[in-house]
Amino acid sequence: MSTKEFGQFLRQLRKEKELTVRKLAELSNVSQSYITNLENNKRGVPSYDVLKKLSEALELRYSELLYRAGYFTEEEYEVYRKIEARSEAIYERLKKVIDLLSTNGKFRQNILKDLIPIFNNDQVFSGYQFGYVFIFDDIVEKLKIDPEHDISDFLDEFQKYYNTDEVKNLLKYATDDFKEDTLKKLEKVAIKHNLLESNTNDLVEFLRKENLTYKDHPINDYHLNLITSYLDVLFQDKT
Repeated sequence: MSTKEFGQFLRQLRKEKELTVRKLAELSNVSQSYITNLENNKRGVPSYDVLKKLSEALELRYSELLYRAGYFTEEEYEVYRKIEARSEAIYERLKKVIDLLSTNGKFRQNILKDLIPIFNNDQVFSGYQFGYVFIFDDIVEKLKIDPEHDISDFLDEFQKYYNTDEVKNLLKYATDDFKEDTLKKLEKVAIKHNLLESNTNDLVEFLRKENLTYKDHPINDYHLNLITSYLDVLFQDKT
């Protein structure tokens, strides 16, 4: 697609979305004069960064705008679309499981201790978005030693900053590998608390379910670790 054709495409798409140039500029954080010049073929092909901003404001897949701007051949576009579709599917599953783990935009109180090790990550959940580092290695270590350790004050702080909308937004821009890894961990938490049906017959996953007992004694993480260690020894020659 030529620069002229791209400018025409952009104008047509903007009008279909019933957006003025000013409104598109506001939504995309791309200057009004730049968009006007782009539509009137007075600018060359936009950069990747500009196209990304425009795609989000216009609610159009980034890959299609790249293709329309001439960055992709048709064959390359098809390959990228498959990658993009997989990424979108993972993110949609993430949002669904986060909704299962929460009520009214906040994570359920009874699952917070299970979320702490997952969110204690300095690459995505660093806390820098809040203006300071919110890493909690010490809390994670205390819970490893004593799962019943009282961390109520910390949980109040955790809930304040890690609401579901914030977590979804942070995960949106994470790598697909990180999204997939986090999805698996969150699904395990949901299964443990009977918020999601397990699609596996794995014994350990079953034992992670909430409120399991043995002769009226509750099964906690300490017991689970002992059982898992025994099973590892029992089956080490069978793997």
